[in-house]
Amino acid sequence: MVSVPHRPRTSHRDGGQRVLICFALILLTLVSAGCAYGRSSVDRRTYVQKNEVLFQGLPKFPGSRVVSQNSNPYRAGDYEPVIGYGTLFVLTLPRASTPLQIGRFFSRKLRPTWRLDSQLEHRIWNYRKGRSAVSINVENWERRMMEVFVDHESYGKLGR
Repeated sequence: MVSVPHRPRTSHRDGGQRVLICFALILLTLVSAGCAYGRSSVDRRTYVQKNEVLFQGLPKFPGSRVVSQNSNPYRAGDYEPVIGYGTLFVLTLPRASTPLQIGRFFSRKLRPTWRLDSQLEHRIWNYRKGRSAVSINVENWERRMMEVFVDHESYGKLGR
């Protein structure tokens, strides 16, 4: 006769409790991971409002008009708290606008208060003033569109 090791019997009730405990532990782990990912060290509304104030203080290219605005969070690394929000404004441009005209306009109006940090292919101009950043992008000028990206507190973060 073959000997079978003795296993204590568990009721269906005990098995159900084990399943509930495992489920609770998995749920707790997922919730805590989600909270860590979703947490923020800055208040979104206040941060975005300051970006909007910064944008309102910028010169407006004649004939341009804001058609949309969107703010997105950024983090120092994956699963890190939100450390800021960049706000993108999309504007329409008048028909006769060229990248050269737009670039010269902002260069005249922003300097010397704002410093030109970089220029990419005469289509994107990145300016800095203190901790604030402004990027003027006219890559879509042929479609009569321009983007202005602002962050009132960009510098001093992300290794800048």
